[in-house]
Amino acid sequence: SFVTAHCLNSAGVKNSILGGIKTVDHAPGVTDEVIELAKENGVIFVSTLYIGRRQIDEGTGAGMEPWVMEKGPAQWDPCCKSYKKIHEAGAILAAGTDCMGTPLLKSGTNALELELLVKYCDFSPMDAIVAATKNGAMACFMGDKTGTIEPGKYADIIIVGGNPLADIKILQDVEKIKMVILEGNIEINRGF
Repeated sequence: SFVTAHCLNSAGVKNSILGGIKTVDHAPGVTDEVIELAKENGVIFVSTLYIGRRQIDEGTGAGMEPWVMEKGPAQWDPCCKSYKKIHEAGAILAAGTDCMGTPLLKSGTNALELELLVKYCDFSPMDAIVAATKNGAMACFMGDKTGTIEPGKYADIIIVGGNPLADIKILQDVEKIKMVILEGNIEINRGF
């Protein structure tokens, strides 16, 4: 078993790493020391830009309490800066969302996180895809089973009608997702 931590400052991240956590969500304002400590201990950072962006864009009109809505804007810039710093330092960052299935984060819309990593954190489209696939599988401790296409792993693949390396937003267009293969079985086929 493993423990993940939701940390809202660098001290919390450091204490969590020293306490043995394996993944840390949010992580605004992390220092170089904390990033190095994470690398030394195999800790994976999990980005949560989606919720902050939606809080900024939607406000209380999305049905969330005002106190919840204040968190996103306050942490937006520190999170963007941290994820850029984490990425540049070569630490592992997995693309996350924070709370799928809430009024602000509808299930199946998490590809927005990739666009935000590209737009605000200097990730290339391929880096964002790796954060969602390979690094996401590692964060769930399933990297030996999925996350990359190679012998011995599940055939978890999507086929897209377009090039996400040219436009990462294409992954948010359900109609552009032409086929979904889960563990080698075709789950969705939109005329491919």
